Parts: sequence; structure tokens; C-alpha cells
Amino acid sequence: MTETAIRSKMDCIITRNKKGYAKAEIPIYDPIEFWNLLKNDDVNDIY
Repeated sequence: MTETAIRSKMDCIITRNKKGYAKAEIPIYDPIEFWNLLKNDDVNDIY
């Protein structure tokens, strides 16, 4: 899954199963973490 996200030039993956992405090469967020990033206008932190 991470390979597809990287090839698709995604900045991160949002999932409820973060344990499944322990070795991911891009940031992994659960939905609440990502929502908080958006609410706090910290979107630049994911780049």
C-alpha cells in the first residue's frame, strides 16, 4: 500500500490501522490525528 501511495505522490496515508504501516516511508495518520492537523492549520507539517 505505501508503494502505491508513494508512486501516486501522496503526502501521507490516513488509516485506522497504523500498526500495519510501521515501516512506512511516508507519514501515517489516524483519522483523528489528520483532522486535528487540518483544524489547527498545521497542514504544512505533513509535507
